[in-house]
Amino acid sequence: MKIFFSDLVIEQLESIYTYLQTKSDNAAVIIHNIILDEIERLRTFPQIAPIEPELTEYTHTYRSLVVKKLYKIIYYIENDTVFISALFDCRQNPRKIKDNLQN
Repeated sequence: MKIFFSDLVIEQLESIYTYLQTKSDNAAVIIHNIILDEIERLRTFPQIAPIEPELTEYTHTYRSLVVKKLYKIIYYIENDTVFISALFDCRQNPRKIKDNLQN
């Protein structure tokens, strides 16, 4: 399986890292690496996460993998590629997932 990151996801990952770095360099590195490790796990187990209930009306079947109870990796699978579409902070209203989505 291949992994594709949208530009939005790269920006969101950098934003998460930058924010956490203001609190703790160590925490920023740890969370950043955990997110990347979980994304890498999708290469082998792409259907590990449940279908995201907030996104069922879209053409793609979006799934969301929760990381450390703080972030959701929003993605869909097409052919032999996992498309990472967004990172979502779980402390927000779940309806905001649609605002953060990039197809």
